[in-house]
Amino acid sequence: MKQYLVFDIGGTFVKWALIKQDYKIIENSKWSFNGKEEGSKILIEKIKEKIKEIQKEKQVNGIGISVPGIVDPVSSKIVGENVNIKDMNGLDFKKELQGLIDGDIIVENDANAAVLGETTTDELKNCKNLLMITLGTGIGGGIIIDNQIYHGSSGMAGEIGNHIYQGNRWEWYHSSIGLIRMIKDNTSLDMTTYEILESKDEKIKELLNQWYKGIAHVLANMIIIMNFEAIVIGGGISESPHFDLELIKKNIIDLIVQNQFHNSFKLYKAKLGNSAAIVGMAKLLNARI
Repeated sequence: MKQYLVFDIGGTFVKWALIKQDYKIIENSKWSFNGKEEGSKILIEKIKEKIKEIQKEKQVNGIGISVPGIVDPVSSKIVGENVNIKDMNGLDFKKELQGLIDGDIIVENDANAAVLGETTTDELKNCKNLLMITLGTGIGGGIIIDNQIYHGSSGMAGEIGNHIYQGNRWEWYHSSIGLIRMIKDNTSLDMTTYEILESKDEKIKELLNQWYKGIAHVLANMIIIMNFEAIVIGGGISESPHFDLELIKKNIIDLIVQNQFHNSFKLYKAKLGNSAAIVGMAKLLNARI
């Protein structure tokens, strides 16, 4: 059975995993990475070291790189600067890592990789058209159409956090950080997202409901435009048992006038957590190797 070495790059950590083609993770870990200070050159050197270290004892049939930001779907180069990792514009992982293994090297946007990973779960394995959003510091997005990642004309599709909402980016208001900011601006309280979700205070609950409605507003528009059969919501906040998926669905249905849409989609919480992008990269490698 083939196995792959996958790296999931973030601005503060780089997660890595040796994963089999049946998506079972053999071993995994992470290292701290100050992307703003260390930048892409140090990142590449550390990845090279890890590849050499793993290959001393383990078989590696391919390498997957999950990365924040825009990836050119043709060249696999990084397009544009990244606010959390310096010197990323134009970075060519394939060129930098060529010769280290005989197998293929695949590079993909982290949100795209994550939504592909979620399609390996029992609930979504037969789903052909879906949208995934991740609620964190910002809002990430990935789109699957006809079982394929939809990149758009220049690799930028799925940047749903930049959707214009009330004169600003949607993620400014409706990311996890946006929720914390909303509570602080209206109550002067510093609360974590979990404290907000669990609060019994009527003012907090009213503000939280406004936040849920803002999520539903954008998702309703996406359902009307794209007729997705599934919407998946991930990110740390969604893992709380107090995160109200049913309220979001009710708000979506209340917003959509055409009742034909009401039963056309299902809403799910993401299941794979921090492993989603790693599993998604393994799925891409399976298709290539």
